[in-house]
Amino acid sequence: MSGHSDHGRPSEKTLELERRLLGASPTQRAEMARSAELRDLELAERLLEKAESSQPENLRWSDELARLAFAIAEPMVDESRAARANRVKARACVLAGNVHRLKRQREEAETLFRKAVFHLTGPPDCEERAFYCWNVALLRRDLGQLDEAVGLLWRAALIYRESGERRLEGLCQAQLGFLFLEEDQAERAVPPLTQACQCLEPVPDAVAYTRCALALAWCHASLGEAGKSQELLEPARSSRGSLPEGEARAAVAWFEGRLTALRGQTEEALSLLDEARREYLRAGDLFAAARVSLELGRLWAERGEWERMETLTANLGTSQADLSAIGVLFVLVTFVEALRRGAAPAEAVGNAVSRLRCCRRESVLALGYWPPVLNGSRTLDGTVFDPSLPLETPDLRLARLIKE
Repeated sequence: MSGHSDHGRPSEKTLELERRLLGASPTQRAEMARSAELRDLELAERLLEKAESSQPENLRWSDELARLAFAIAEPMVDESRAARANRVKARACVLAGNVHRLKRQREEAETLFRKAVFHLTGPPDCEERAFYCWNVALLRRDLGQLDEAVGLLWRAALIYRESGERRLEGLCQAQLGFLFLEEDQAERAVPPLTQACQCLEPVPDAVAYTRCALALAWCHASLGEAGKSQELLEPARSSRGSLPEGEARAAVAWFEGRLTALRGQTEEALSLLDEARREYLRAGDLFAAARVSLELGRLWAERGEWERMETLTANLGTSQADLSAIGVLFVLVTFVEALRRGAAPAEAVGNAVSRLRCCRRESVLALGYWPPVLNGSRTLDGTVFDPSLPLETPDLRLARLIKE
């Protein structure tokens, strides 16, 4: 979660210390970071920049870099360096906490975020506090605590606005808009996404702007404002092909796919949604891939293409003993069975999205929809939630999919 400003080119001494530190073995690095020779706050800040840019692709490396930066800054308690050292330690704790959040280790994340507060000694409107609020908001989102997440993101955006950090304000506003969209609150998403587009448009950040513009175009279209939607659509579409693979391209394809589906262009929508699903899976975002799968399933059901439903549970990584993957798989299987029994597609999607949110907060809760006795996949109900229901007989089709 980017929130760092450029400090200019470091000194040659700092660059040399960095080369020596990062060229050493992990054990040696830990020892070197505690040595007097490496008490260089410029070095610590560079390590934090690298730690931040390593997320989410390389969480182990990000965590190590953040902890090295903390170790370098920890002894610096003299008056001339304490304020800057505290900023380093606060950011290091936030970055390490976000590593644990991304690994779904939420208690560890909470502990590190609480530790960060101890080092937030700057004024209430300092940028480190905005960075803290932003990242804690993501944890609150993961826990389903929407109101807290919204409040934290608003505060972070306001701090960045007052400090003139227009791009960072735009990214916070964008996250706020996406948070509302995750809850299917398109009307509430319009103001923050509009502000995000205004902040990001003059900045050479095609990924962030394109994603926001397409999301906002979908909001306007879903609210019956076709003209506003069209104004945003064409400029955003023109830059989609230049986006990198992974989460960025997936998010853009997802919103464009939803938008084209809303406009009745089903074939194009299916192609875009399939692209989004594959990109999310490549990026390792299982829940986003599942959310796109629900929209694909809805369109296939409306067209009577039942044979394609099997692909919804493909490539979910369920060969691993991963409760998240098993929970998501269960939600998708239940969704497909609801459609086969004649449930209205829109209603089936709504129910499945609610289960996905539940599964994201705590994966095992999704299995509360599992009826006590299963005699084949067609007995999956999915309309009743009772976390006390015993898991007596496994669904054979689900078990086969997990094993594969």
